[in-house]
Amino acid sequence: MSRFDKQLDRTHQDLLALRNNPSAAGPWIDWYIDNEYLVRRVLQRLRRDLSASFVAHLPQLISGPATGIPRVQDMARVVLELSELKFDQNVLEVLVLELRDSAPLNTAELWAFPLFLRYQALKLIQEEVHHRINDLKARTERERMVDTDRRDVVADCIQSLHRLQRTNWKTFFERTSQVELLLGQDPAGAYKQMDFATRDRYRTRVEQLARRSQLDELGVARCALELANDAQKDEKANGVSAGHVGYFLIGEGYRLLEEKVSLKPPVTTRLRRWAIDRRLRLYFSALAVVATVLFALPTFYSVYTGNLLHAIPVMLVVIVPALVLASVLINWQITLWIPPRVLPKIDFSRGISSDHKTAVCMALLVGKQSDILNSLEQLEKHYLANPDHQLRFGLLTGLFDAPDATTLKDQQLLTRLDAGIADLNKRYEHEGHAPFFWMHRARCFNPHEAVWMEWERKRGKLKEFNHYLLTGELGSFTHTSGDIEWLRQAQYVITLDADTVLPVGGAQRLVGTIAHPLNQPVWDEKTGEVLSGFSILQPRIEINPVTATRNIFTRIFSGDRGLDLYTLAVSDAYQDLFGEGIFTGKGLYHVGAFVASLRNAVPEEAVLSHDLFEGIHGRTALVSDAVMYEEYPPEYLSFSRRLHRWIRGDWQLLPWLWPMVPSESGEKLPNRLSGLHRCSSPTIFSAAFRHPGSYFYFSWAGLPCPDRHSTGRYWR
Repeated sequence: MSRFDKQLDRTHQDLLALRNNPSAAGPWIDWYIDNEYLVRRVLQRLRRDLSASFVAHLPQLISGPATGIPRVQDMARVVLELSELKFDQNVLEVLVLELRDSAPLNTAELWAFPLFLRYQALKLIQEEVHHRINDLKARTERERMVDTDRRDVVADCIQSLHRLQRTNWKTFFERTSQVELLLGQDPAGAYKQMDFATRDRYRTRVEQLARRSQLDELGVARCALELANDAQKDEKANGVSAGHVGYFLIGEGYRLLEEKVSLKPPVTTRLRRWAIDRRLRLYFSALAVVATVLFALPTFYSVYTGNLLHAIPVMLVVIVPALVLASVLINWQITLWIPPRVLPKIDFSRGISSDHKTAVCMALLVGKQSDILNSLEQLEKHYLANPDHQLRFGLLTGLFDAPDATTLKDQQLLTRLDAGIADLNKRYEHEGHAPFFWMHRARCFNPHEAVWMEWERKRGKLKEFNHYLLTGELGSFTHTSGDIEWLRQAQYVITLDADTVLPVGGAQRLVGTIAHPLNQPVWDEKTGEVLSGFSILQPRIEINPVTATRNIFTRIFSGDRGLDLYTLAVSDAYQDLFGEGIFTGKGLYHVGAFVASLRNAVPEEAVLSHDLFEGIHGRTALVSDAVMYEEYPPEYLSFSRRLHRWIRGDWQLLPWLWPMVPSESGEKLPNRLSGLHRCSSPTIFSAAFRHPGSYFYFSWAGLPCPDRHSTGRYWR
């Protein structure tokens, strides 16, 4: 490519000189100069993508005048010749399909076509321009007149470059790939419904296995298909995903496929798998070593410069920063060594299928008219960003604490909520599709606080909402609006806070993720344990950039992610290494699996940080390629109130560190949480990590919470 670069510079200068020469003939000069930017862009792309290592994997011709060059390169030359130098995609597809039975092209060759077509067009342009420049001065005026009647190779090839740029190569690939045709016979019927990125991931896995085994790509694809067909027929298949071809390509059955294709993994792969099989032990060992080193260095230095008495306060000061820094360093290294674990997805960009109905709901407390107006406006934004007939958007509301069961202004608020939902449905109803609903819970008396308040606040709303979806019983819901009967068909719930922003297409992307066979939860009906898949999807949470710059406080602190494990999604290391994330209360959950995983697990009035607790029991996946936005507290007082609530909730999780844990029935049950769940969940240690000063100030001093609505022992 460097030769072309040097020629470009010389050619450009010569053409500029010729352009000002009246005796220079032909519009090809203008064609080249006007499109030189395109030529340089193509050169840059070829230099990046057409590497020597990539070309080395391409099959080469072993006979004929083009011996030794990649087969696809010679085919690119033939395509341009048959198209009379004006690229025609139909000509290319016919040529490739003719070879489907006799000598089908592999995945790398199909993706190499656009590169070699550009290379061939560029080569013809350079040769033609160089030839014309050298011959132009030596020809007579009569020869120049004859020369203008020649085909303008430069113009034709530049037009080909433009056509190549506009061609949809993804569509071309999937129409001509034999591997795509085979994998499309997936017995689970999911392959053709997946998005392009997931299908491409499957094909890449086939390509990788073919390079390391004695079979070609078609042979590997057939083996994966045979295993999927056998699992589909086998009544003892472990879960719904075993009958899906992806179970053996990127799922838990990948080793079965490697055995079937007689592949012996290299030493580096076996070593990596050995480490992954022991990842929990290695993770905590590395964490302990790094934390010990970071703790020992300042301690030894204080002993060396002073005495043991001086070292004691140093030890107390550095223990928390050492643990935090060790965790950050280890997680950072994991993200460098292990590629991101992107979950496979079904493509619902054109609409969610009817068997994956979903309710999008905001659980909130209302105390004044402005709360209602803001929540209705936010709900409308969610709908406009994600309009879909298989989605319903609603509010799960409750009223603030009161000395009595009802107050004078309650009815005004409820009437305004009812009218607001009715107005939204009137504006956006289409063919009987009323997209909005509202469900309101009454207060109940809390003897601990001696006030009337919502039972279990947000957790109580979602618990009773889930109960209604599964059984149709309203429980403490006293007021409803909209087509709530439709909700009985919903399989999933996307739960949002009042300040959460669901971006365009975010709901379809989350539902498409949970709908994939490898992500669908399979749980034990007796214990509720999620055996495979996930019951909760946690998208990546980012701070809304609009609110992040509202004042000096938010500008300074909204970007601090290192010590705040709860506001923003935790490091991808948990998902990439352990295959699990941490639920922060904003995401999607599978109703049946979610309810089953928490059966008899949460004692009443005992858990404030229920999101973390529910995420651990329900098995959460971090969907790092989906994002939601939320606001950052506008001032330090709001930040401190929120921090205090988290600390109080973290303290309440301490009983789940022991072998026997409390349950909803009141009896002690064996703890089913793993070591990772107990040590990585934000309990007492993460509370100290978040804000040591507030931790000691509020929790140990026993001072009252600065937020009136968080004073209850167990209420959020």
